[in-house]
Amino acid sequence: MAKEKQRKLTKAEQKRKENFEAIQGKLEAEGYHMVELTMSELAANTLALFSAGPFIIVMIVLFKVLNPGLELELDFDKVNVGLFFLFFFGLIVVHELIHGLTWGLCAESGFKAIAFGFIVQYITPYCTCSEPLKKRQMILGALMPTIVLGFIPGIVAMVIGAVPMFYMACFLVLGGGGDLMVVAKILMYKSQAAKKLYYDHPYKVGLVVFEQ
Repeated sequence: MAKEKQRKLTKAEQKRKENFEAIQGKLEAEGYHMVELTMSELAANTLALFSAGPFIIVMIVLFKVLNPGLELELDFDKVNVGLFFLFFFGLIVVHELIHGLTWGLCAESGFKAIAFGFIVQYITPYCTCSEPLKKRQMILGALMPTIVLGFIPGIVAMVIGAVPMFYMACFLVLGGGGDLMVVAKILMYKSQAAKKLYYDHPYKVGLVVFEQ
């Protein structure tokens, strides 16, 4: 199998890479070793459908159960499609801001540890944390945007029968599919190490685990 071509790093990513390598060296000197739990941007975008799909199916079933007489169709005479997707892409940016807010509240150096960027090749904004975190902190930061922008509005939309809001919530759960994959990697990774630190990878999708 051909080795995947690594994209050229931006100056900001290169700086984060150097910071990461410095932290890696410090932790390895203390007896930690590193395990990488990452995936390519292409794989993350492709697998997002498979990770988010089951949640969306459950949401659709619940919407139909709670609103048996309501057709789950967008009325394009009442919904401006352009504004709908403009609002959606705006919420994708908010999604990354929520990552940053959550991890910033968990990091020892606060929001100084948070950085944002945009991968042009994949039209993908991102947020990264430059400090090791505990397992629950990493998972919380990864899931929070999908909970706040996807699941909670989806539940509200089910209860009040708001079809456009429900569609938006489903799109945003799908947008969090990559984060769900990262959380799945964290939960599936088993280790007997007594100490573990979780570090958001500075330029790849996913994270590394430093364990001792």
